[in-house]
Amino acid sequence: ADVNDDGWMDIYGCNDFAMYDYLYINNHDGTFTDHSGDWLSKSSMFSMGVDIADINNDAWQDIVTCDMRFDHSYMRRSFALGLRRNEFSNMVTSGYHYQYVKNTLHINNGNNTYSEIANLAGVDATDWSWGPLFCDYDNDGFKDLFIPNGYYRWLNIDERELYQAMRDATRRKDSVAYNKLYGMVSKKKLIVPDYIYRNNGDLTFTNEIENWGCNYPNITHGAVTVDLDLDGDMDMVASETEQTAIVFRNNLEKMDRNNYIRFTLQGTENNINAIGTKIYVYTKSGMQMNQHHVVRGYQSSSENVVHFGLAKDDSVNRIVVIWPDGKTQELKNLAANQVILLDHINASNQRIEIHPKYNPLFANSTEKLGVDYKHVENEYEDFKKELLLPHKMSRFGPGLAVADVNGDGLEDFFVSGAVRSPGELYFQTTSRTFVKASSQPWNDDKATEQLGVLFFDAEGDGDQDLYMATGGSEFSPDDPLLNDLLFINDGKGNFSKSAKALPEMRVSGSCVVAGDYDNDGDLDLFVGGRIVPTKYPLPAKSTILRNDKGTFKDVTEEIAPQLNKVGLVCGALWTDYNNDNRLDLLVLGEWMPVIVYKNEDGKFSDVTREAGLADISGWWNSLISGDFDSDGDVDYVAGNEGLNSRYYQPTKEQPIDLYSADFDKNGTNDIVLSVYNYGKSYPVKTRMTITEQIPMIGEKFKLYKSFALATTEEVFGKEALSNSMHYNAKTLASSYINNNGDGTFQVQQLPIEAQFSCIYGMLSMDVNNDGNLDILAHGNFFSPESESEKQDACIGLTMIGDGKGNFKPLTVQESGFFSNLDAKALALIYLGKNETPVILGTNNNNKMFAYNLVNNIQTKISLTEKDRFAEIYFKDGRKEKHENNIGSGYLSQGSKTVSFIPDLVEKVMISDYLGQQRTAFQGQAIASK
Repeated sequence: ADVNDDGWMDIYGCNDFAMYDYLYINNHDGTFTDHSGDWLSKSSMFSMGVDIADINNDAWQDIVTCDMRFDHSYMRRSFALGLRRNEFSNMVTSGYHYQYVKNTLHINNGNNTYSEIANLAGVDATDWSWGPLFCDYDNDGFKDLFIPNGYYRWLNIDERELYQAMRDATRRKDSVAYNKLYGMVSKKKLIVPDYIYRNNGDLTFTNEIENWGCNYPNITHGAVTVDLDLDGDMDMVASETEQTAIVFRNNLEKMDRNNYIRFTLQGTENNINAIGTKIYVYTKSGMQMNQHHVVRGYQSSSENVVHFGLAKDDSVNRIVVIWPDGKTQELKNLAANQVILLDHINASNQRIEIHPKYNPLFANSTEKLGVDYKHVENEYEDFKKELLLPHKMSRFGPGLAVADVNGDGLEDFFVSGAVRSPGELYFQTTSRTFVKASSQPWNDDKATEQLGVLFFDAEGDGDQDLYMATGGSEFSPDDPLLNDLLFINDGKGNFSKSAKALPEMRVSGSCVVAGDYDNDGDLDLFVGGRIVPTKYPLPAKSTILRNDKGTFKDVTEEIAPQLNKVGLVCGALWTDYNNDNRLDLLVLGEWMPVIVYKNEDGKFSDVTREAGLADISGWWNSLISGDFDSDGDVDYVAGNEGLNSRYYQPTKEQPIDLYSADFDKNGTNDIVLSVYNYGKSYPVKTRMTITEQIPMIGEKFKLYKSFALATTEEVFGKEALSNSMHYNAKTLASSYINNNGDGTFQVQQLPIEAQFSCIYGMLSMDVNNDGNLDILAHGNFFSPESESEKQDACIGLTMIGDGKGNFKPLTVQESGFFSNLDAKALALIYLGKNETPVILGTNNNNKMFAYNLVNNIQTKISLTEKDRFAEIYFKDGRKEKHENNIGSGYLSQGSKTVSFIPDLVEKVMISDYLGQQRTAFQGQAIASK
């Protein structure tokens, strides 16, 4: 298949066992180069079969491979040992890439990268699977998926020693011993139904085994698609082991049938069937493409016809044919429900462009601007001390902060660092580039792990000081290196560490955000507590620091005692959600809902349940504000784990559960993750891994089979679980939180592309100059435990808002914004004093980046720290509230500005902390005071 659409056929090679899959890209000279390591983020470990087709009708071909992940918890846990952490890391570092026991679905991003989304799509686990086949079985215009299933000899872990002895006997050529051992082996066969999935048209699939009549237990490896009865829908023939072949007759014509169109091909003398021909079909419903290749799936060859389902479209506006030699053919106005012969003799040399040419919104300007910082993460093995952690707790940075720190009117930035690799300050020059500051006084504190960072005026002297929240899991809970740091600015960008401004705070922290909650004219701080090192998931202390003329006092117990044990905090916002001119506090994190603390005369009450957010506990990472529906109050967007993880899609009724206690009474804390499968909750970890941490489980369940049958309650006991620390996650979807204006909120999932991976850094801004707020976001997390997959499918998101709270994702070709690494902070900075907006982003253990907005027609107004919000009054009657959030997103702080398109705006009003208003724009800009 031509996966990069350059006109040359490429090769995907499946490999069983240790060797990774190959993606050979055609070099146009008779040679191929393997790009599996840089184009694919992961592969199936035991790949059995592959198919390639365009499943989302974007004219780029996607890839599915099949493995042996079982759908049912019992089968999965009785079959697989799992890999120990060192075994998995050794595999990766030895050059065998990231491999997981699961089906993979690689979505082609059109830029020589793929996003693997089998979990999100719902096709990751189909038992012992073989050769997949994409085909539009219901003729609705989207390619469905058939997966043959079963195996002649069922193996289970409890017999592994027996099989090892058989292998030893084979090596010794001891037939007597081998035959004796063979007689002891279970002769059970894995006889199960094949899987068939309906493509929902939104990158997800629905299992239709029952509804489509495929619930027929068998052992099938190969299968083909063919219209046996010539009725315009695709039938299937599957080869059943030791049985006659199965014929699946498609009865679509007996139902409310959809239309179709089919093509036969007459090629050249050297390629009479025109293998490799690409056909593009255009109807009023959109575009579809197929590339003609009959050898597909597992050792199988399908019908020599190219088939398209047309749903209810009764005609085709246009077809484009690109023959293997590059010649083209075009036909127009074709009736549906016919078979058309295409002959190469009618082809021409006319060049036809398939992919639209876009003027992307952003351009990568990293090198041009001199943004050369590279985050270097220290190597630390979290799992040595806490084997059952769901992921590493030591790789959450770096953070990013933006401000004019040397008083030259140009915005500068600081990016935080890791243990032994401290962060760095960059100054903007008059030539619109960035240079590293000559003085980096935080180098003296390089033993700390820097996370959230924030520029703000700590002393009230008019310049920007720097707060650093320290964290990480490398330290003991009371290590002095967990004390946060404050660096005082002399007004010229020279910093010195303050020895007395902060109280003693030995907390492994995360974010820091500033806001004047007591309306006294200076900025107070909220500092999120992320973890208690080595004691996951014990809630860390979060803190409110009141600014008393440059000295900061911990007033948490006095005004918000709930924060002492609020949870594992990842993000927060000072925000006025109810428009009473008092700053409230929103806090979110791992195993937490989005918690709403209402400011009531300087003290904070938890009103989360009244606000309607109590039942959205998740693995939240980040939070931004914006008046996305232009109704005068502030809405929010929250970044979560996403729906593409091994934990699937929990609900209020069937959440992910976390239990923590010293279950075996040996003085160490144990962690148990539990997920639902077919209505019952089972431990996530394998018997091997749990027994390593809690040996009594191995004594209680001596066989893997008995452990696999047991629910979490049966493994650990009802009483032990009820006495343990218990958290849950009821949603993993990144979400838009609409402010209803009455103190309550409505939560809705962001588009499916925003669920590809976990979301960290986010920004709200108008990127396409239509007067509506849009969303920029990125994410991923590369450090899970070894039995889970790394989250890597996000390539950066640009979601266009319609001004009503709805968002449309752009492709990377449309947006130009691309971020596919272990992405963390995201912040807006301006070049010059009122010029180009630039997006800065950080990556864990990698280089940061910069993207500039290509077409900027907006006017920028700078806000002071005493300004609370701006109101933009549009000529069409809308009013948009823009808060001056000092710290937002994920470990991020961007430019303190508000921007708008003058031609669309009547006026801009700015309100300060006292509620006093001033006009900043009316027909022409009025200088800020």
